[in-house]
Order: sequence, then structure tokens, then C-alpha cells
Amino acid sequence: MKKILLLFLSITITILLTSCNSFGGGATITFHNSEIDEVLKEDFNTINKRIVDSIIDDCPEVMLEMASDDIKKTSGTIKEFYSQLKNSKHKIDFKIMDEYYVKISKIGDYNITIETFQDDSFYVNNIKAVSDEMYVGLFTTDDKITGYLLTLIYIKENGNWKLYSVNCGDYTYQGLSAIDYFQKAKTLYDKEYKIPAYLYMNLGTKLLRPAVFLQYKKQSEFDEFYKKLCNDLNKSLIFPIEMNNVISNPGIWNFNSSNTIEGIVPIIIYKSNIGLSNEIGLKDEANEMKLSIDKLLPGISESFEYICFQAYSEYPKDPNKQYPNFGTVLRTKEK
Repeated sequence: MKKILLLFLSITITILLTSCNSFGGGATITFHNSEIDEVLKEDFNTINKRIVDSIIDDCPEVMLEMASDDIKKTSGTIKEFYSQLKNSKHKIDFKIMDEYYVKISKIGDYNITIETFQDDSFYVNNIKAVSDEMYVGLFTTDDKITGYLLTLIYIKENGNWKLYSVNCGDYTYQGLSAIDYFQKAKTLYDKEYKIPAYLYMNLGTKLLRPAVFLQYKKQSEFDEFYKKLCNDLNKSLIFPIEMNNVISNPGIWNFNSSNTIEGIVPIIIYKSNIGLSNEIGLKDEANEMKLSIDKLLPGISESFEYICFQAYSEYPKDPNKQYPNFGTVLRTKEK
């Protein structure tokens, strides 16, 4: 019996300096958005604009000039950061989402946590207390398919604000965050649509940590629900699932979800007894599978506009092996 794996993933590009010691800390005072002094806020706006413009213009030299002494030692990493941003984002347009100015009573070898007040927001934690003043800026993009979160952290160094950490990671898919997918999955679960709920949670795990030092306040709830959902499915599903009502008798090995131009698309991974070179036969098989997929996986057609049937000539058991496959994408409902 093959079981569903709990995958907790984060796709990030990071330059970060932290400490593992969480003891002996001092007190922090946090000012959020409009609470920040206007003069300071203007200073941060100017610095942020320089950094963001340098990312848009692909000028890592600007970041190096504004970096703290520790980050300057990682100049190669900074250049790699810019290179990855340039290659991974066809459009960059960062807008401020949240900003925090923090006063720290005691500098030392310990980590601080910045309280972000809103229930659905993050904790900013595991940041080393290297300065008595710190700024955290969170910036988002409006890209519909994948929205990114840019996190900039500045510290006071020799009387000047210097860049201490920079990070860019996946924040939304189709405009929805990890917590949005969590809420969506809970609604589907209550309707007994457990496979669609799992597929949305699986996407949500990839958005949980847009930066290594950001943690959603609801992550423990997220993790508990995901574990419960996977346990339910492991009790009710035994893979492979043979579809004996389909003439070619395909066997479902697993399912996944993908973020695409057309939206979130569930992927049914199955072994076909039709040769992969027979495209017409595979398309006919996929259409026949679609007719009964909702009985097998309740709620799929109601929850998604498209579905992909990904055919293999053998069950893709080895995660380290590349298997040839053929995919057929179909509308779940005809227009």
C-alpha cells in the first residue's frame, strides 16, 4: 500500500544571517506601518526604492554598496540572487505590503521575534539581535499565476541603515496564499471532498515559508489539519487504484496539483496499457476516465476547471528516476 507523503516545502531565494541561540534575549518594541515615525518612514522609502529599483534593473552593485559588513562578505551570493531573480520572474513590480521598525533593548547572540499583530500574518523570528534598531519590509508582486514576497531587513551599522538580509520566495498562486488554500481545503473537507482538499493543501505547503524567518501564526493549525487529512486518505485509499470500468483498465498511482496559466490543475498520475506513442488512444482513454473520475475522487470536477491525466507505461515508483509520460488536459465541464 502506497501512502500519501506529507511534503512541507518552501521555494525561496535567500541571503540571510541568523543565529541558532534563542536564550538571553532582551525586550523589543515594534512600530507597524503608520506607527513608524514619518522621518524614519521617508528614509526607509528611499532605501527601499533603491534596492527594488536595483532588482528591476539587475544592478547587484547597488545592493553591495548598501549591504552590511557581513553581507558584503557574500558578494558572490548577492550576484547569484540577482541572477536567479532575473531568470525566474518575467515581470517584477514589488509593492509594499507591511513594514516594521523595531527597537531592541539588548544586542547579543540571541534571536528575536517580531510580532505582526494580524491573525493571518507572520511571525518574523530567528533574526539575530545584532543591532538596537531594525527594519523589516515585506513587498509583494501582483502576478496572477505566482505572486512573490520580497523581504528586506535593515540594521543600524555605524549610524547608517545597512541591508542585513534579503529574501524572495513564492507567496501566492492564482492570488491565494497558503492560509487561503488552508481555508479553501477546510471547506472542501467539510463537504467530504477530501482529494480536492488535499490538492489545495499540497499547494499551500509550497507557500508556507516565503522566507525562512517568516512563519504564519496559523501554521500549527495548518500542519494539524494536513496531517489529519493525509491520515484520512491513507485509511481510505490503496494505490494503485484500478479503473476497471475503463476499457483499457488504467491504474491510478497518485495525484498532484500544478499552478498553471489556466489556473490550478489536478494531475492524475496513472499507468496506461496503451503505448505512449498512441496519442489518439491516450486522449480517448483520458476522456473515458473523466466520465467516472468524480465517483472515484469526489469533488474533482466541482473544484477545478481543468484536469490533467498523465499517462505512464509503468508505475513511476522511483522518485529519482525520470519516466516518459504523456499528458492530456481536459475541461472538467463542457462549456
